[in-house]
Amino acid sequence: MKYALTAGRFCIAVALIPFAGCGGPDNVGSVSGTVTLNGQPLPDAIITFSPTAEGGSSGVGTTDSAGQYTLSYAAGVRGAQEGENMVRITTYREAEPDADPPKPAVPEKVPARYNAKTELKVEVKSGSNTFDFPLEPGPVVQPGHDDEDSGGQAGARGGAKGGAPGGARPRGGAPRSDGNTKESGC
Repeated sequence: MKYALTAGRFCIAVALIPFAGCGGPDNVGSVSGTVTLNGQPLPDAIITFSPTAEGGSSGVGTTDSAGQYTLSYAAGVRGAQEGENMVRITTYREAEPDADPPKPAVPEKVPARYNAKTELKVEVKSGSNTFDFPLEPGPVVQPGHDDEDSGGQAGARGGAKGGAPGGARPRGGAPRSDGNTKESGC
């Protein structure tokens, strides 16, 4: 009899699993979009959303050959912390001489105003967010150098276009949301 009661509780617990959710953070919205530089897709760029509120964790992603990205917040959780986030975009990679095969350094292509001296801010909301970053040419600073290198683009002006604070351009004029659902990458 005792075994039957325990087995019954086990069956009820298993039946309730689909309703329990997956235990991801409640304050993370899914984030994706496209990054372009001078109108062209920017492949292999690292994009980081860092919350301005204390104690938050960053969401990070890498652009593909079409400049598209999706952020990861933690293992198995896609997105970025809800609220205001500073956005940094970089192509710089340190050399990895001990890798097999060794990897050379990759120079910075993105102007400093989008990474080391970022002007990009976005508001991540609950649900699904799409932020496109149409970056304009400007002075580039290579990490480890204090001076600005224009990279052949001296005098170029511009910024990320769009109506969102700091220059991000959410598609459709505002971050897209799939309603009140939360996506946590489960």
